[in-house]
Amino acid sequence: MTTAVMAPWNFVYRLLASKPRAAKTMIHDISGVVFPGETMIVLGQPGAGCSTTLKIISIERGSYLAGEGTVTYSSVLSDQIAKKYASEVVYNAEDDIHHPRLKVQDTLDFSLYLRRPAHNCDKTSKEFSVEMTGIVLESLGTIHTKQTIVSNSFLRGVSGGEKKCVSLAEVLAVDPAIACWDNLIRRLDSSSALHVLSFLKQISSATRMSNIVTIYQASESMYQDCFDLVPLSLLPLNEVSAETTSGLFPEHRTNFRKPSKRAPAEVSFTIEARSILIKQHKLGLIHRLAFIIAQTVTEIPVAVVQALVFSCYYYFILGLYKSASDFWTFALILFTQFGAVSSLFRMLGAWAPNLNIALLMAGSAMPIFLTYVDYGPQVPTMHQWGSWIRRISPRPYALEALMGNEFSDVTLHCTPEQMVPNVPTYNDMRYQGCMITGSVKGSDEAAGST
Repeated sequence: MTTAVMAPWNFVYRLLASKPRAAKTMIHDISGVVFPGETMIVLGQPGAGCSTTLKIISIERGSYLAGEGTVTYSSVLSDQIAKKYASEVVYNAEDDIHHPRLKVQDTLDFSLYLRRPAHNCDKTSKEFSVEMTGIVLESLGTIHTKQTIVSNSFLRGVSGGEKKCVSLAEVLAVDPAIACWDNLIRRLDSSSALHVLSFLKQISSATRMSNIVTIYQASESMYQDCFDLVPLSLLPLNEVSAETTSGLFPEHRTNFRKPSKRAPAEVSFTIEARSILIKQHKLGLIHRLAFIIAQTVTEIPVAVVQALVFSCYYYFILGLYKSASDFWTFALILFTQFGAVSSLFRMLGAWAPNLNIALLMAGSAMPIFLTYVDYGPQVPTMHQWGSWIRRISPRPYALEALMGNEFSDVTLHCTPEQMVPNVPTYNDMRYQGCMITGSVKGSDEAAGST
């Protein structure tokens, strides 16, 4: 609550008092080559640039200020890879992001269903996904989690190490040419970590897939048995110790040399964990437009049921005009308004950089839009500087439509006290008029549609 209340003030303070951040060089003077079928480990302490190295290789450069140098993939430039073959070079972040309510089997079935080979496969997409899901989970030793939900911080399901195996299996389902793994063995015990790294080594040898891994806590057997390349450590020179890299270099070929000083400058702005949509889009599983269309279509049945249930209770409890056409029009207006408000919240969520800001924006939007719904302060009494809000809110249009639907077939009558002029000795209807808008002289009735 304190964060939500202080967020606007903190934003204004940072906007007025902040100074430009100085650029910080994350990695520099690095070159090398990784051949197909090889596995490489990038050594370094947290904050030394290990994740940055993986992101540069996997073309995940949106969070950095600038970069110099080139990365090629079998003579193909990174710009062409990003445009045409993005799913061939993937980056698996340290955090595991999945649909928490889906089972492990469903999560992998979805990825494998969409990545079925178009040629040389005599199985349907469903048969292929079911068979390969079992094979992958069996290879990772997590077949017992097949019917368990993935879970998150609020739902109980698979453990952290098993969730890491789900992320590993999801990326392997894409079958990329190059995969970058950020802290792959996080949350895994030593035996499980060695098993996963050995499995990754076998995958590289069998499929000619290149794997680049960062590990912050690893045993000697992992270095010797699971990797072909161990590049120079990203620790500062005065912090290199025999326990990390110097004792390993004689036993591994590095394929890395120190080039001329080009000093690529990159600044890392810390960002939140990527959403599932962005992750699946970068893995080549789904397009953003397809996801939006699917989300909208799947919400229609739910919105229809909610609108009908609410209309059945609300319409007849209030005793509104009992007509079949008016009732269905009432339900249609509620359904349309429900979809508009849902789209409004999705728009605010897309604009917000993180969950806290999204909740703050949503909580602020509802009172503002409801204030200018033309129900409390009416149009003539609204503030001129805020009356424009009713034009961008879906609520005023829904209220006007509901009132028009209710009063379109109703005839309003004026009482004698509402007639003008209203004096005891002057009651000739021919020279009186009703005060309701739309009435005519000489009549105490007015059409509700006006």
